[in-house]
Parts: sequence; structure tokens; C-alpha cells
Amino acid sequence: NMNSEEKQIQAALDVLYAMRLLVASIKEEQQSLIDEILTEEQKEKILEINSEYATRIEDANHTLSEAEDKVKITVKGMGKTVKSNNLQAVFTAGRVTWDGKGLQGYAAAVPDLWQFAKQGEPTISIREVK
Repeated sequence: NMNSEEKQIQAALDVLYAMRLLVASIKEEQQSLIDEILTEEQKEKILEINSEYATRIEDANHTLSEAEDKVKITVKGMGKTVKSNNLQAVFTAGRVTWDGKGLQGYAAAVPDLWQFAKQGEPTISIREVK
């Protein structure tokens, strides 16, 4: 049993999906035109170059990731943000969390606790239906 607002959102989601398909189609069309002007020899050479660079990029990203992890571990131990000329490792203290269900149960018996409760803004993510 759906209200008109939900139907409007469903229609808008259908439009968003069509837009995503259009973007993908434009990219495919672009690649198709590129493929038309390339000779088989050129296509093969591009594949070779991409293959060679894929490994190099993967290796470089792995090295970068390991170096970033070392910095993060050190900064975590220091407990403070460290800046350089181009980057900074920002230290953010861990958030204090509470057992929400347990506290809600307790607040049923001690209603004064509700004055300390606050609810954040909801977030919306648009995902493909699986």
C-alpha cells in the first residue's frame, strides 16, 4: 500500500537508473568510435601497454598503502595530528559509544536519561537492487 510520495520517489529512481544507463551508453559509444579508428596492431599495442602498466600501478599502490599504514600506526601511537608541506596525518580520537538498546531499556525505568539522548541526521544512499 503505497502513497503518492513513494510513487513519485520510485519514478525518480527509475529516471536516475535510466540516466546511469545513458552515461554508460555514451562511454560505450565513445570507446566504439575510438576502436573503429585503431588498427588491430594499435589495439594490441594498447593492450600490451595497459597490461604492463597495470602491474606497475598495482605494485606502486601496494607500496604506497604499506607506507601509509606505517604512518597511521605511528601517528596513532603519538595521539596527535602531524602535518607536512602537502599531506597531514589527522589524528581523531575514537568515538565513545554506548549500548543503545541497554540504555533505552534502562531509560524506561529512569526516564530522566532521555534528556541526554540525541538522534543524528539520517543518511540516504542510492544503490542498485540486487
